[in-house]
Amino acid sequence: MFRKKQAHRPDFPRDQYVPALRKSICTGEESFGFIRLSDRVFLEVQLVRSRDELLSLLSCYAISEDEVETIF
Repeated sequence: MFRKKQAHRPDFPRDQYVPALRKSICTGEESFGFIRLSDRVFLEVQLVRSRDELLSLLSCYAISEDEVETIF
């Protein structure tokens, strides 16, 4: 009755998108998202402020760290 509402994360089509972590060279800011394979456009999902936040996002989408592509 008084539970915290959990965010629903939709599945992504793994044949069309690749998980990616975009890092800024200047500020060090990191954002998690997906790269569309057809045109290599980055679709941002969430700003990542800590490693724990990144790991929770990866577990939410059922992605291993090896699958994540890093772009600058």
